[in-house]
Amino acid sequence: MRNLYDNLINRKEKVSFHMPGHKGKMLEGMNDFLENILKIDVTELSDTDDLYHANNIIAEGRNNLALFSHAKKSMYLVNGSTSGIVASIMSVLDENDKILVEKNCHKSVINGVRLARGKSVEVECDGVCEQEILIENLKKDSSIKAVLITRPNYYGIYQPIEKLVEYCHENNIKIIVDEAHGTHFALDCFDKNAMQLGCDISINSYHKTMPAFTQTAAINFNCEDELIDKTISNLQMIMTSSPSYIFMTSVEYAVNYCTKYESKYAELKEIIDWFYSEIEGLDFIRKAPIQKNCKRDFTRIVLECDNPSDVNEHLIKNGIYIEMIDDKNLVLISTIADEKKDFEILLEALRSYKKSDSTKTYKTYDYLLNKIIANDIVIYPPGKIFAKKNSTINQEQIDELNDLSSKGVNILLK
Repeated sequence: MRNLYDNLINRKEKVSFHMPGHKGKMLEGMNDFLENILKIDVTELSDTDDLYHANNIIAEGRNNLALFSHAKKSMYLVNGSTSGIVASIMSVLDENDKILVEKNCHKSVINGVRLARGKSVEVECDGVCEQEILIENLKKDSSIKAVLITRPNYYGIYQPIEKLVEYCHENNIKIIVDEAHGTHFALDCFDKNAMQLGCDISINSYHKTMPAFTQTAAINFNCEDELIDKTISNLQMIMTSSPSYIFMTSVEYAVNYCTKYESKYAELKEIIDWFYSEIEGLDFIRKAPIQKNCKRDFTRIVLECDNPSDVNEHLIKNGIYIEMIDDKNLVLISTIADEKKDFEILLEALRSYKKSDSTKTYKTYDYLLNKIIANDIVIYPPGKIFAKKNSTINQEQIDELNDLSSKGVNILLK
């Protein structure tokens, strides 16, 4: 039985503009890592330490991780960022406590609130919620115990948060950052990460923007020991009791590689700037604008185009796979594993694109009118909840779902 293995090995992908950040390439040191992968696939023994009660080699690894992340303490997450988000929410909320979140947050945030039996106060913004809006909402409700923001978001957009952090600290409000897409912000060549900005907890996905295996992640702390201990205790309930040493050493590899070759980010920026200049002559696609008062991580390439689904299908036919599309954008993830030749292949494919004249069928959602849904409706990627379970779907929502579906956006409903 090798169906999954054979299908993955035989994929026709030429170029990856999606996670994981290693892009399937044999980077320096990766060969040694893979040659020894069976040796490092061990369990928790007397000489291999214990993830949740570390005092030996894992403790040393966690200390190094904290240094890299500019944190007081860090912890490996072997069940992805989702486990860190859920555990942190469970740790800052008691039953019926409130947490302020962005309405377009990842589904794991809402699931964390559910598991904590808390209440989410959702702020609806067009894109990233600016810190002034979040502070205004906190002032309206003094019973809010915590804030969770996404920084940067799936589109690489991020906002200043210094005022928000200051307000939270002055008012004993915990601030958590879903920094899954900003792990590389720990490097000196990027703007400050959540830990450097004084946030209490941040969660990083190492596989998204750095050369680590899928599912690798970490949680970082700059808060009091009591909250750290409570969060790690909650992690023991929701993470595996058999942590993957392959995952943990993969994080170590990614940190070492990106630290050693940090200068490659300047080279990558030059390549991306060159790519943007080359697509200026194409009338169907353009560099997406950046939200006011915000910045975009240059490694996140967002291309606004007239028909993202059609363009994406053309790229796939040319062996190019990107991270996601929405109703008006293509989103590509670039890392220091990318080379100029990857962008040249992408550019060649875009130049050869011709709009399809064929009429495509798409799923419609009219059958949901006035129905109570048993599960969340999720737009995935990026993983935001469109409608929560147990809610009744109205005509406006159906029209929006049909519009998204017609544009090739992936909608999850079970």
